[in-house]
Amino acid sequence: MEGQDEVSAREQHFHSQVRECTICFLLFAILYIVSYFIITRYKRKSGNPSPYLGNSGHAAAACVTDSWDSMGGFSTD
Repeated sequence: MEGQDEVSAREQHFHSQVRECTICFLLFAILYIVSYFIITRYKRKSGNPSPYLGNSGHAAAACVTDSWDSMGGFSTD
């Protein structure tokens, strides 16, 4: 009889752990989805793929490449 009680206690502990993990996962998923919708709703509608590129994205990318090259980033010495 004691062995069966021990198994029952272990099963109850296992099921409570599974329940706890499931609730935590669902809470995380709900918070993630809600935050995604909040961010997309209040995000500025700029049409630019990146806020760092501005209106002339290619020119800004060229300046970044130039500055990297001037620091020796592409040197083969």
